[in-house]
Amino acid sequence: MKIKVTSNFDLGLQTLDLEGRVSLRKMLHELNKRVPGDLNFIDSKTDDLDDFYVVSVNGQELPFLPQKLDTELKDGDEVQVAIVSFGGGDR
Repeated sequence: MKIKVTSNFDLGLQTLDLEGRVSLRKMLHELNKRVPGDLNFIDSKTDDLDDFYVVSVNGQELPFLPQKLDTELKDGDEVQVAIVSFGGGDR
């Protein structure tokens, strides 16, 4: 199956080709392997999404997905991965 991947940073790819039944969690682990650099979308201690990222599937953000990271992906789904922008300081 092909999953379209978009982001607010350069992932170096636009689609992921995966086989079989794939959860969002499994897809993010696979994305970790394929993207250059030291990105860890899933926190190894909690097995949950790392706080530095926001993820949505077909425009629906992770907290609103009934199955959260266990959401099963389908061919043609679009997964958006974004780095959270932290702000602050004086204006």
